[in-house]
Amino acid sequence: MKSVLLSTAYFPPLEYFAAILKADCVYIESQENFQKQTYRTRAHIYAEGGLLALNLPARRAAGENDERTHHLPIKLIGLDYSKGWLHQHRTAITSAYGLTPFFDYYKDYFFDILDSRPASLLELNTRILELCLKLIGVEKEINFTEEYIDKVPEEMLDLRTRINPKYKGPSLLEEWGLNRQYWQVFSSKHGFIPNLSILDLLCHEGPNSISYLR
Repeated sequence: MKSVLLSTAYFPPLEYFAAILKADCVYIESQENFQKQTYRTRAHIYAEGGLLALNLPARRAAGENDERTHHLPIKLIGLDYSKGWLHQHRTAITSAYGLTPFFDYYKDYFFDILDSRPASLLELNTRILELCLKLIGVEKEINFTEEYIDKVPEEMLDLRTRINPKYKGPSLLEEWGLNRQYWQVFSSKHGFIPNLSILDLLCHEGPNSISYLR
């Protein structure tokens, strides 16, 4: 595909990265209004008890008095570090992937970004995306929309609403024949769980992650 249009995402799912690898040009929608209960503020990992959602508490950016985030531009969304989510996410990620082959190689990269406490959601997600692309060995320029794209050009694949935890149809991995299994630490308890956060693939497959996504 020539280009793909994506929403920002927190430790995005595997189909997100598969779409990036297929595209010649990648755009992140930075002018949209914030939407709750999406991958913008949610990541799915494989915990001992099965599927676990990591959720970010969104708030208005610093200096704004109104705490409401509904219909607020994504670039004005900040993160509420007073909620204790940072410690919860570190603990959950460590518990989920501490026994995987590559966790010790990557954990400091992940946690350094979280511990730096980026001021905005878009900054946090962008730094995570750039890091994960680097770790899987992909050189891809990430562009940001300068205005909201309402009418999408024919040569652009719009995945802003398609890549969504509430989407009930087949994942893009299934459509593209990429929904292969790999070993997961807790698969003996709950079976293979597909299309999880990139954290899952990186911690289990390490440098081989790129082969899975192509």
